[in-house]
Amino acid sequence: MDHRPSFRHAAGFCSLLVVSGLILQGATARELLERSASAGVLPPGLTVTYEAMHPFHGGTIVEISGDGHGLRTTRRRGQLQATVRQVQLETDEILDLVVLLVELEAWEQREPEREPVPDEGRASVLVAVGGVEFGFWEWYNDMGQRDRLLRVSALMTELVPR
Repeated sequence: MDHRPSFRHAAGFCSLLVVSGLILQGATARELLERSASAGVLPPGLTVTYEAMHPFHGGTIVEISGDGHGLRTTRRRGQLQATVRQVQLETDEILDLVVLLVELEAWEQREPEREPVPDEGRASVLVAVGGVEFGFWEWYNDMGQRDRLLRVSALMTELVPR
């Protein structure tokens, strides 16, 4: 019988992780973002996706990852083919997004569930950090009444233009 610890067993004892000077010890996604924003260091495994794509009206999907890759997919109403744009972002630009996510408390869903009006969809932000995913959504028709999703959308589409 092999008495060496398995990777899973060893990983259980390694609850302290140091990544680029940022200490993560059993931190929640919220704590990872907050520590990252205050330290000026990107959290591990960061991916932020903004999606506002309607099956009939088209829309935009923007994905930004902590390694600097930005991808924007846009499909106009009535078009079958989407246009795709890729950019390389600077760490400071991505940190601006992290700071905004912390300010907006992106880990909280505040929009109440309801039945959609005819032909209405939702826009959303999905954040993956430290192996955890969270985010929030808003109904298209309500986005103008709220400031959260519009601010994330504005920054992400500025960082990854058409």
